[in-house]
Amino acid sequence: MNGYSFVGLGEGEVAPSCLLFNTGNEVCGRVAKLGFMVTRSLSASAGSRTLQFLAAAALGKQHEVSVFFTADGVYQCMRRKKNPGADDNDLSQKLQSLAQAGAKLVASSSCLEMRGITLNDVCPGVKVVTYEDIARQIGLLEQVVCL
Repeated sequence: MNGYSFVGLGEGEVAPSCLLFNTGNEVCGRVAKLGFMVTRSLSASAGSRTLQFLAAAALGKQHEVSVFFTADGVYQCMRRKKNPGADDNDLSQKLQSLAQAGAKLVASSSCLEMRGITLNDVCPGVKVVTYEDIARQIGLLEQVVCL
């Protein structure tokens, strides 16, 4: 784990792009392994948009991206019905787009179960795993941003 670090973002804070992307990876041609830990519900966090923008930017630079939904963050990986006439703010569709672009999306099985969320409620593209699996995957990353 070379250069491994956690970065916590408070409500309304946005990670500077240099935090993730100006690490010299482009110069040496190395792909960074980045993670995003989503621990808060949509109503308690402005982090869903930050997640979308940062993950898409990292994927665009060919970095490996993993997104972990734990605690109340599991509410953010639930299927949602699109509101007719609303802007295209359907989070489940955006998560599917990230998965199709190569992001690994995982949710904690115990966090889902504690909140009464079933596998049918989870967005396509999100893999449900144990905390042990999440810990193992985090151990392979170089940087994790907590949203």
